[in-house]
Amino acid sequence: MWKKTIYALIVLIFIYAFFIRFYELWYQSFWIDEWFSSIKSLAMLANNMLPVLWDGSIKLSQYLHLFLQSISYKFLGVNDFAWRVFSILFNIWSWIVLLFFSKDLLKVKYKEYYLIWVLWVIILFLFSSREITWARQARFYSMLWFIFILISYFLYKYFILNEKKYFKYVVLSLSIWIWFHSFIWSLLLVFIIFTSIKYYKEDIKYSEYKTEIKWILIAVWLLIFQKWLFVFFWTGWGIVPIINDVWELSIQYSKNYHIHLLDKLWIIYILFFGGLIRMFFKDFQKWLFFSLIFGINFYFISYKWFLFHSRYMLHLYPIIIMVGTYFFYIIINSFFYEKNNIKKLLYIFLSMFLLFKIFTTYNFTIIPKKNYYIDSTSPQPNFKWAYSFLEENNSNIISGFPHMCVRYKQLVEGQYQCTYGLRINITWHPKTRKKLETLNNEKYTGIEYFSWYNLEWYSFVLDNLSLKWALNSDLINAVQRDCDLVWKDGEKYNFIWVRKCVAN
Repeated sequence: MWKKTIYALIVLIFIYAFFIRFYELWYQSFWIDEWFSSIKSLAMLANNMLPVLWDGSIKLSQYLHLFLQSISYKFLGVNDFAWRVFSILFNIWSWIVLLFFSKDLLKVKYKEYYLIWVLWVIILFLFSSREITWARQARFYSMLWFIFILISYFLYKYFILNEKKYFKYVVLSLSIWIWFHSFIWSLLLVFIIFTSIKYYKEDIKYSEYKTEIKWILIAVWLLIFQKWLFVFFWTGWGIVPIINDVWELSIQYSKNYHIHLLDKLWIIYILFFGGLIRMFFKDFQKWLFFSLIFGINFYFISYKWFLFHSRYMLHLYPIIIMVGTYFFYIIINSFFYEKNNIKKLLYIFLSMFLLFKIFTTYNFTIIPKKNYYIDSTSPQPNFKWAYSFLEENNSNIISGFPHMCVRYKQLVEGQYQCTYGLRINITWHPKTRKKLETLNNEKYTGIEYFSWYNLEWYSFVLDNLSLKWALNSDLINAVQRDCDLVWKDGEKYNFIWVRKCVAN
């Protein structure tokens, strides 16, 4: 009877989680990265499903996500809801994989109560503010979570639970998804490491595992080839630029990513390491598996990536939540089996303390909201309402991000209402700055970059990134000094201003 109750609760929680994610999905303004993805999807519809930009360049990064977005436009129209709906669908599929993964992690040893633990994992995942926020973005991250947790699950079934039929799923999924994102490379390394250990321990002859060896060689080739493609498209035939302070930068990244995970997950993140320690003493194979899944990714993101963005850790959330709550469940479960009354009492106090800390420090979202803000690494100014204001107060528009202007302004006689754009170096990289200085038009929309003309009769739409990374800081200073602030919204890194310049 209690199992049916748990299953009923899981179904009800799933339904409510659907509601939270879909609630007013069209309301919040697009932000910069959402439109970078979506404008490529629109370009695909006009170019035989190839993302050809205004400047003639082809952007194949995350192609499958762009393809699905294009399909969504076909059926649902070009609107904010259609752009975001596939992110929610992939987030939902991640729930299902996590549900089975959680069951398999504990069900062998703790058959009586493992479903309660699964329910707890599902609650922490489905009502995580971070998960909900990113599930509602028109970006590829939900798809990355799904792929990452799915392949991790296949690897777990094959190597840890020794279910042979999953070998083909591992190979097939790695072969396909290794092209999607470089974070999947880490799972390829896990596959190679565990395969090497497996056949070293079992001392199997070559003839008995030549198929596996063949696929390992193919996988290594795919890894090398994709790395070459990444370098080629990033730098052309030139050499990868060297950042002089890369070591110091990497140390800072590592520290900041740890701070981020403590801030968003807190006690669950600490319990995650407790779970790894217990696995080390009780089940070394599981310890090695989850340590590699987490450790390789954390190292790669902290030391091998160009920019710090908290969203780069998102695909590790399900693993952290699962192993962290596994350790929490072990502590609670010990209470039921402990015969010593003093130890039993200690387990009760420890369980109550941890439960209290989870509810008071974990970032839950229970009540649906219209607006979800991420953090300073992913600012979300209200472009939608800024351009809505300008529609009523028509004037020549100069935008820090003209592609956002294109998104929220109508065409007038075949021309965009955005008159000019500003050169904004959002990557802060010197190479990007030099390239921007040579361009006359914004590459996504073709809108001309603004040179310093008379400022009279122009309206400037400026947000935090525009003010921070504009190449022409003198122009920005002049606008702030001489032009009237006629509309504003948001605060901190999410603010956006409209400044109107008129003749004195």
